[in-house]
Amino acid sequence: MSNSILRIFLLWFFSYGCESYNDRFFKKTDYNEDESQYHYSDIRYYSIAGVKKKVKTIDYDKNNIIRKESFFRDDQLYKIKLYNESGKILKEDKYTDLNSDGYRVTYYSNGNIKEEYEFKNLDIKDGKFTSYYHNGGLQSDLEYLNGILMGTCSWYYPSGNLMRIKDYLDDTIYQIEYYENGSKKSEGSFRGNKLTGRWIFYNKDGNLSSEEDY
Repeated sequence: MSNSILRIFLLWFFSYGCESYNDRFFKKTDYNEDESQYHYSDIRYYSIAGVKKKVKTIDYDKNNIIRKESFFRDDQLYKIKLYNESGKILKEDKYTDLNSDGYRVTYYSNGNIKEEYEFKNLDIKDGKFTSYYHNGGLQSDLEYLNGILMGTCSWYYPSGNLMRIKDYLDDTIYQIEYYENGSKKSEGSFRGNKLTGRWIFYNKDGNLSSEEDY
């Protein structure tokens, strides 16, 4: 396999392929609610002019661990918190419109934030999306529109250094990728999942390696 062909394959795999993997990772439903784990519930009320209003429901498992908290305002659900079997928070949803649109935060088991983003229709990303590494370092800073990446999106190495920038244009994606030392690695455009136009490749020391037309 020639160096040129190998470079094309590796670029596709580590750029487009990694993005596909990340997108699948982001869309995984790690925190699906399993109502069978709830053993009993505690409902909290407050009274206004003699009328009882529900403000909170707490669901416990058989070990008396809180697994879910549901918060209400004016008899409308506005926030849900889910917890794991150890009582540590896994996910928090705050609703802004009829329990379908809102803002979601998911957590690692150590309590650090894993992802935070706006959503619509319960599970479609729509707006700013930020993800973090287990230690709290920034992993990605993205923008979604109706579940599709748009605008300028960035990914980062665990060290905090910039890994990749993608500009989502009308029919193409322009990408600049970096080595972890901060030197530029490559830049060029995609159309669909194919490289298009002029691509420029660099060595780790920042010097030009090659240029290819597609």
